[in-house]
Amino acid sequence: MSVSKKPSYYEFLSSGTVSLCTRSSTRSFQIHRALLDSKCKVMRKALNSGFSEARENKYTCEDTADGTLARFVEWAYRGDYVDPLKPPAVGQMRLPPPLGPMKADTGSGVPSTNDDEPAGEEVDGAKLTAYNYLLVTHVRVYIFAQVYLIDELRYLAYCKLTGCLIEMHIPVDSNQQLAVINMLHLAFGKIPANDELLSWLAQYASYYVEQLRQHPCFDLLLRTCPALGASMMNSLQPSLQPPWQSGKQTESILPCQPANKLLLLSLVDNPPD
Repeated sequence: MSVSKKPSYYEFLSSGTVSLCTRSSTRSFQIHRALLDSKCKVMRKALNSGFSEARENKYTCEDTADGTLARFVEWAYRGDYVDPLKPPAVGQMRLPPPLGPMKADTGSGVPSTNDDEPAGEEVDGAKLTAYNYLLVTHVRVYIFAQVYLIDELRYLAYCKLTGCLIEMHIPVDSNQQLAVINMLHLAFGKIPANDELLSWLAQYASYYVEQLRQHPCFDLLLRTCPALGASMMNSLQPSLQPPWQSGKQTESILPCQPANKLLLLSLVDNPPD
């Protein structure tokens, strides 16, 4: 959905600037007013109203971090935003932080959107910007674009995220598996249900379920994001055989002693009220 006619360079360069900032930081980004008006209808309405944004010539994004906002400004000028650094070779990677309590947790059960620092450990004195940061970055941009009704940016983030997953191919090592799990945790915690990206991600998780379930955090993911498991059922294949043909023994449920067998039979014949 286009907001308005794209201004010429002369028009937006001579239009003055407005400040964009986040609630979690004192940093601000300057963007030409006419360019912002053409890119984001939500911000344009706020800045043209009688609210504080218009009086202060500043718009504050409530649930966004500096990194995401900077990528929006970059996209507004260039039509694209630079990806985080590509992951190093698998042998050079260290395990990203595990899924679980995260910094600045909002209490919603999903990670914070604060993306000022890449997730990872120190490697040769530099922060590891690997798949964990790369995938989550694109999800955050997607969420931002969805909240502010910026369809072009949302589509770009969609293409970048799915492209990264296609390029990764099979998540064979624990670093890649945990990166995908963290990304799914954020996406299914923040993006509204029935979104087309969630359907794509659920089918991806179904296709690579054999690899993802090798990581212990995948079970936690399914318990904290039940919508993911429910959506995955649309793509998973049925079992190859019924349980009575699987050869698994069920006697281990109850110790096979005469007293226990008699107790079981009595419960079957005389069920409790």
